[in-house]
Formats: sequence, C-alpha cells, structure tokens
Amino acid sequence: MDYKTPRFFWVLFSVVALIFLIGTVVVSSAGAGDVFVSPDETTNAFFSRNFSQTGTFFVKDALSGDFFDALHPRSMVVRNGILMPGSFLGLPMLYGAMSFIFGDWILLLLTPLIAIFSALAIRRIFSVFFSQKVSDISALIFLTHPAVWYYSARGLMHNVLFVCLLILSAYFFYCRPIYKHLKRCENRLGRLRFFQKTIDIFASGILIGFSLFVRASEVYWVAIVIALLGLFHIKKNGSKEIFLLFIGVVIGLFPFFYFNFATYGNPFITGYTVPVLSNGLIAQEQIAQSPSFLFPFGVSMRSVIQNVSDYGMILFWWLSVLALIGIMIAFVRQKFYVILFLIISIWLGIWYGSWVLFDNPDTTQITIANSYVRYWLPIFVLSIPFISEAIVWTSSKGRTKLARNLFLVSIIVFIVGLNVRIVFFEGQDALTRVADILRESRQTKKEVLALTQPDSVIIVDRGDKLFFPDRHVRYPLRSEATYSLMPKIAEKTSLYYFGITFPQGDLDYLNQSKLKGLGLQIKHIKTFSEESLYYIFP
Repeated sequence: MDYKTPRFFWVLFSVVALIFLIGTVVVSSAGAGDVFVSPDETTNAFFSRNFSQTGTFFVKDALSGDFFDALHPRSMVVRNGILMPGSFLGLPMLYGAMSFIFGDWILLLLTPLIAIFSALAIRRIFSVFFSQKVSDISALIFLTHPAVWYYSARGLMHNVLFVCLLILSAYFFYCRPIYKHLKRCENRLGRLRFFQKTIDIFASGILIGFSLFVRASEVYWVAIVIALLGLFHIKKNGSKEIFLLFIGVVIGLFPFFYFNFATYGNPFITGYTVPVLSNGLIAQEQIAQSPSFLFPFGVSMRSVIQNVSDYGMILFWWLSVLALIGIMIAFVRQKFYVILFLIISIWLGIWYGSWVLFDNPDTTQITIANSYVRYWLPIFVLSIPFISEAIVWTSSKGRTKLARNLFLVSIIVFIVGLNVRIVFFEGQDALTRVADILRESRQTKKEVLALTQPDSVIIVDRGDKLFFPDRHVRYPLRSEATYSLMPKIAEKTSLYYFGITFPQGDLDYLNQSKLKGLGLQIKHIKTFSEESLYYIFP
C-alpha cells in the first residue's frame, strides 16, 4: 500500500464517496422529497422550491390571515397572512437557485455532493499543516464520520452546508486553486498578476459570507477564528490579503442583508428574531429573550459537562479516544491548530451545551439525531486530523511494512464499521429506521389527504411536517389559543385533528365537556398505528 501513489488514493476515495452517496439517499428516496423528518427540512424544501419559482421567500395565505396568522407549521412565521421561513434564508436561497438551474431533482442531492467536494478540499487543506498520509485518511474519515454522514443524508438541515462552505473558504485561502490554474494559463491569458493573486482571497471571503447567510448564529466564533487566523497571517504576509478577504466577506454577506430586508423588512432580522403577532401575543417562533448577549441560552456548567460528555465524547467513543491521542501527537508540531481547536470547542461547548434539548420524544435517549450533534459539527470536523494522526501513529508500531499497512487498514475498517453501525442501524433515529418511518408517513399522508378536503384545517401535535403544504395546519391541540380558534375555523371550513389516539374516556370528556362548551363535537375517522384522524364539527 503506497500512499505516495495518487492512483491508490483516488480509487479508494471514489469507492468511499460512492458508498457515502448511496448511504445518504436512503432517507431522501424513502421520503421522495414529499415528507421529511423535521419541520426545518420541510420548511427549507418548501421555500427552496418557492424561491426557484418566484425568487422570493414569502407565500400569501389568506386563510391564515383570517385567523390571526395562527395557521402555519413549525419553523415558519406568518405576518399579515404571509408565510415566511422561521430560520435562516441562506440554504433555501442557494438550493433554490441550484434547483432553478438544474431542476428540482437535484435539491436532495446537493448537500451530499457538496460534502464530497469538501472532503477533497479537506485533503488539500490538511496537507498544508499535516503529512500527506494524515490528509488522505482525513478525507476518508470526513465522509464516513457519523455526524457528517447522518446530516448529509438529512441534507436540508443547515449544518453540513454551513461547515462545507467554511471548508471551501479555507481551501481557496490556503491552497489558491484559481491562482495556480491561471498561472498555468498565463501565456494564453496575458499577465493578470493582481487578478491571479487576489481572486482566491475574494472567493474565500465570499464563501465565509455565504456560510453566515446559512447560519448567522455562528458569527461569534467564526469572527474570532478569522481574527486569530488574520493576525497570524498578517505577521507572516502583511495585511493586504486580509483586507481583500474582508471585502470578500462583505460581498458574500450582501444576499444576507438584501433578502432579510426583502422578506422581513429589516436587513438584520432573521426568521428566528422577526417579531410576529399571533392572537395579540408574540408568536412562539420568536426567539426567547436572551439572558446574555453572547450566550442566549444562558451558561450552565452542569449542563455543559453532561452534554459534552454524552454527545461530544461517549456517543462516538471510538473517535473520541483516537482524537485525544492525536491531540497530544499534533501538539508537538501544530500547536496553533490545536489551540484553535480548543478555543472553538470550549466556545461551542458552552454556547450549545448550556441549552437543554430533546429532539427525540423519549428524553432518555442519547441519539445521533439530537441537535447537539449537528451544532457541534465544526468540532467533529476539526478533530478529524487528530483521529488520522492517531491512526498513523498506532499503525506505525508494526515491525514490518506489511504489518504496518495491515494494521492501518484494520483500524480504518474497524472505525468505518462502527460509524456505519451508529448511522444506519443503532437506536431509534438510525437512518434505516428513519427511512421506514418516512415510508409509513408517506402512506399515512396519502390516506389522510384522501379523507380530508383541500381547504380543510388539520390540528396537529407533530404532524405539521407531514401535511403541509397540502393542508392548512394548526398546532398544538392542547392549547387554549387553539381551543378558542376552533369554533371559528369549524364555521368557515372543515376541521380535523391528527395525533395520538384518544382513550375512550378522553374522547367522552371532549364531547361532554371541553368541546361541548365551545359548541363542537369530535368524531373518530381512522387510526394509523398509534395516531388517529378525528373530525371536529359544530
């Protein structure tokens, strides 16, 4: 096994990339672009398609306007009967533009494809700081890392795209691919030295701006990293390139300011912070009042320690052990990289670790689908060269070249095997389980749509991601605001509830007390596994 031979790497990388791509379509093929795992994915798909068709991020919904902007799914906000994204606009804009160019078929493939290109960029970036063998292994580990693989499969979440844009930005800054290409073409193009030397810097800055368009909440640590890298770069190369990088960032942020202004009426407002009135109260989509400007979720060291332990260390324990070994090895030659990694890890660990999150209805489950994993994706990616260093160091203990190579392959196969297990087969949120749920959900959706009218409203607890945009949705049922709206909705159009099947006692209580006082009754229509569809009528 000769790592100095490029052909070997390209063959191996092609095989891994193909396996990675096939693995990611397990979910997208099950959902068929029609149903998704989370409300965020549903919203991003809806507005990506809307942007590809209209160039805007708002959709008029007259019926919701008639009911105080109360009819909309989670992850969307409504103002004066206009639906808008309830998060950041970067992903739906970029993916909507690509869908406009190539067609809707590419929407669900974009994140996996971008991740593959980012793996190649990682190889080139790390070769600047680490050995070629470490860089080659890092590219392979990146594609098979559980966090990267899982959220590339759920590619309409923002996180993988955000990290990939930063990776590509670093690739243009440190590797200068455009400059090198233009230099080879210099005799044919003439001498364009200033353009040659600056185009990569501009591209790097623009990609940083795009990354913040995708996830503006990460601006604090991204700014800190750019400042530290900038100071380090200025010391060696002067300030001119950093100034050009800053100009590129401003250019890259222009869509952020423009589309936020066009959508929410303020260039600095995002879907998380737009003030929206619902029944005279600030809607729950608006971000809660921050106890701290820098730490909007507060600071709880007890929660940080628990969450970092559960999701940062134990969940992928085999990678954590190797990363800890690799940090000690890398610190000897790459102190600055290790220090940068620790700064980012401490910041994100406190920022998100202080927040109590339960994405799984079963709060006892420590699962790859919990938000900590995707929020800490930058940490996992930055730890990859440490993992590779540990693999190379461990395999170097073999006495012969054959033994060293066999040891190296064995470790990589062992790691990839554990990665595949947790991504596809382990736990309630493994991709094969998610795919089964999506196939079941598609059938449920088909039957519910056949049993309800196109202009009807369905009250849901978690089914908004299932029925929107084919039906109007209101959530949740167990809310006094919802109960107060129900008579008015039932008077205007057909009203249904889809959620956990009621025991007979609860159904009697609704008909004889709660709904009776509102002049309404509820009737069971059909049961789907643990959930049922009910008709609510005067």
